[in-house]
Amino acid sequence: MRQIPLPFVTIPTILNTYLKIFPIKSAIFFILVSFLLTSCVPVHKETSTSLPIPQQDKAQVVQLPQKIQQEFSYSNITPPWKIWAFGANRDEALLRAEEFEKRGELQRAIEEYKIVERTAVIPQVKDDAFLYRLNVALKMGNSAQVLAELSAYIKERSITENNLSPQLTLIAVYAYYYQRNYDQALAWLNLLSKKVERLGSNSSLNASTQNTGRIILSTVEIEKFLELRNRWGRLSFYIPLFKEEEHYRKKNPKAHPPKIEWANPITYRASEPTPTVYDDPQNFYSDKKPFILPDNVITAVLPLSGRLAPYGKVAQNGINLALEQYFGNSATLPKVHYIDSAVYDVNLTREVVTTDEYGNEVKIEEAVERDPLLIPRQTRIIIGPLDVKATELLGDEVMLGETPFISLAKKENITEISDNCFRLGVTASNQIAELVSYATINLGYKSFSVFYPENETGRELAGLFQNFIGTMGGQIVHSGSYKQKNLTSMRQAFSSASRDLGEAVFIADALDDTKSLITNIKRLHPDIVFLGTALWDDKAVISSLSVELDGSVFVTPFYRWSEQRNIRDFITSYNMRFGSDPDILAAQTFDATLLMLNIFGNDPSSIQNFGLALKRAKMLRGITGVLKVYPNKEINRRMTILKIQGGVPIEVMVGGRMVQPSKVPINTMTYD
Repeated sequence: MRQIPLPFVTIPTILNTYLKIFPIKSAIFFILVSFLLTSCVPVHKETSTSLPIPQQDKAQVVQLPQKIQQEFSYSNITPPWKIWAFGANRDEALLRAEEFEKRGELQRAIEEYKIVERTAVIPQVKDDAFLYRLNVALKMGNSAQVLAELSAYIKERSITENNLSPQLTLIAVYAYYYQRNYDQALAWLNLLSKKVERLGSNSSLNASTQNTGRIILSTVEIEKFLELRNRWGRLSFYIPLFKEEEHYRKKNPKAHPPKIEWANPITYRASEPTPTVYDDPQNFYSDKKPFILPDNVITAVLPLSGRLAPYGKVAQNGINLALEQYFGNSATLPKVHYIDSAVYDVNLTREVVTTDEYGNEVKIEEAVERDPLLIPRQTRIIIGPLDVKATELLGDEVMLGETPFISLAKKENITEISDNCFRLGVTASNQIAELVSYATINLGYKSFSVFYPENETGRELAGLFQNFIGTMGGQIVHSGSYKQKNLTSMRQAFSSASRDLGEAVFIADALDDTKSLITNIKRLHPDIVFLGTALWDDKAVISSLSVELDGSVFVTPFYRWSEQRNIRDFITSYNMRFGSDPDILAAQTFDATLLMLNIFGNDPSSIQNFGLALKRAKMLRGITGVLKVYPNKEINRRMTILKIQGGVPIEVMVGGRMVQPSKVPINTMTYD
């Protein structure tokens, strides 16, 4: 991006100002002095990130104060990135980004602010996000980046430095200061003083402006100080500041910069902590090998039209993002062949006229044989379909071929339909196995109760829970059912329960539909702990039941507020690429694609028999958990266990490994 040229305030400009203030006879004297000073001072090389320097103050000389009194301490000065308090703007997206900043995860905070800038509807929120992002960049020591961003900001809006907000002007001051470009820093600070003056003496920026001047002047050595004094010392804003500094320089001519690092451009360093890296089985990128994948080796069978089209689009986004991250935006990015699985959602019939047993003509619907999908001959692996019906029909079509496909359908044992069918879908048994394992092994619980709605999902989850508890040596002391979303039925189910509900109660339903049931149970059994599935993944409801659910546990394959770095990076990348947050479906297709690319990259010969290579694949850390391909062609994963504390879900186990929760959980705010 082209930057705005950054001319310095030239000597003729300075002289022009002086000649308007002083008599003509003094002009020659000032010309000689200016010439000598500029010939002795080393010229600071200007960078392409500089901004136009504001013109010098033309106000009349202010009478010098007779007595200097310094009434401030450097230790009390607020860094520029802390001037604007967290939470001043209550926009939820900004609060989310600020949460990362408060925790010290600065790079992630910058990425989140960028998302707000791109997606926010309210202009003020966009501007605030830009300001806060530059704050973080300044905090990280990236002053050159800050100046480049400001240059672009001014150019895109066709404004001048005079139209820049006081906050952004202060950012420019510190950016130049950190580059030790003191003339530009003082020029911008002088401009800021005029803007602050217009805001009034009570402005919160007033003290920051004066203290910033004190910091700059105290940092430079005596020779540079004298230069700056001769250039800037007769401007109204700087007169008391230079006089104040001179008072202390008489006792100590050397620079006396503040001892705090951020206030000294020589000692300041970026402060972002080293991120925690978990020792997972294998990172997708840990041993990525560059290779060229021919077009159409991957075919995706997704619903691209009809009622399921929104789901197909999300799944397609996950595939595309995985390819872009693996190969980069380059000419080597392979093309994926997409087939619309909506053809499986249409009943192909024709009307046929025949006779019944009495000889009467009748019209009946007769099934029409469906044309097979046109799968390119180059295809070696198929991603999809998403639903059971399309998976079964695709299984019939590829039964005699050698092309494996990875279905995302949830039906149990669906891999049995074809030797080529693998499955990465999230099943009920996956979730229950993870939940029961944690409850019995990690928590040590032995006795449980179950409450479930009288529908297919409720009965399936309850049955699986009872089976797994029995396998782990536990005991079900009570099991009760109710009509879903029926408060009377829930009360009856609770009333008929025995007084002993065990150590934990499994709720095989969504939290929003079982608030009254949970409240009643907790009222009579205050020490009980509740267990749940991914149906509980609702932050708003969890927050509303913070007391009742405190200490409770649930399982999920994809937690969008995760503190794990790979998941955070995925969510940020997806949001920046597609303008929305990903869901479990996007995460699954992302995992499926990277799983295939990892196999191709490590063994190019696998393209000849990818089904066999897939069965032999090593465990891989995915977005939805640690993936492992089993002999039954199920691609199972270790999921995430979350414990609710103070109305906030905290990750306690990720991919089968215990993790240490952050002291300041990322989820302390309530978001959508």
